Amino acid sequence: MASRAAIHFDSIRGAIAGGMSDAQALKSIPGAPSPGRWSTWLSDNPEKKAEIESLRPGRATPGVDAIAANFDAMLRLLEQGHTPESAGKELGIFGRRLHDYLRKNPEKRPAYVAALKKRERSPNKRGTRISKEFKRKRFTVEQFDDAVEFIRDHRGMDLSGALLNRRDLPALESIIFRANRNPTFAAQYAKAMAAHAMANVNVYIRDTSVAPSLLLSSLMRHPLYAAAWKHFKKLEDRDDFISETILAVLEGEISSDDIGKRDTFKRIRRRASGRTIESLDVPAFRGRDSDSRESLGDTMANDTPIFHY
Repeated sequence: MASRAAIHFDSIRGAIAGGMSDAQALKSIPGAPSPGRWSTWLSDNPEKKAEIESLRPGRATPGVDAIAANFDAMLRLLEQGHTPESAGKELGIFGRRLHDYLRKNPEKRPAYVAALKKRERSPNKRGTRISKEFKRKRFTVEQFDDAVEFIRDHRGMDLSGALLNRRDLPALESIIFRANRNPTFAAQYAKAMAAHAMANVNVYIRDTSVAPSLLLSSLMRHPLYAAAWKHFKKLEDRDDFISETILAVLEGEISSDDIGKRDTFKRIRRRASGRTIESLDVPAFRGRDSDSRESLGDTMANDTPIFHY
């Protein structure tokens, strides 16, 4: 069954050829498809889409057209020391559209450059330099990779400001722009941001009623501690598990990639419970109804007599 776009195509094409926009043409023809279905149908029929696009009126650019009509006059004003904005005011047009005009007409740029160079050699020089090429700093792939490593290792809340202070690295906005267009780089960026967030968990604190732990914030700078904390954080005051995890990695029993595995969790529990000398981080009171957060280390550091009973 033919779609409504195909059925009414000739009528829609005639209306657009008469100067109507697509929306106006669809509205004027009974039984025509909706703008969304019309757009989808054109996308599915590229030859019809090309035919319609050839009939659409050109996009109005009055600002750029005004620059084109006054281009030579603007160049003379630029030679005298004017900026594009002030030259536009003299001519009664919007001078900032000069750059749009030059982008659409690159063959005109040498004349613009020559006018500015003539201004620089005259008493009206502005102290700037101009070239025939557009100036835009392009960072290399290696610099983007360095920026990802910087994000992973950075400690602090102002990540954007820290990147801006590094003149040799792209800004955070540029990194996000690249990540949106490069899936491989996006994966690297996401992994670095996850590591950054984990290491700064006590810096990016949301509950202002609780002060961040400076000790924990410092410990989280170590990637092994941060990885172990991630998997044992639900067990409050069991830093002995985290310590055993780090020790197991240093001893070569497990690798850093094994920290999050289920078997590793069980192995670390056995290591911690099998110690002849119990860790000072173990909770001091293990009663079912006890909600104490005191550890064995706290009982030794506190000389209050009640701890001995």
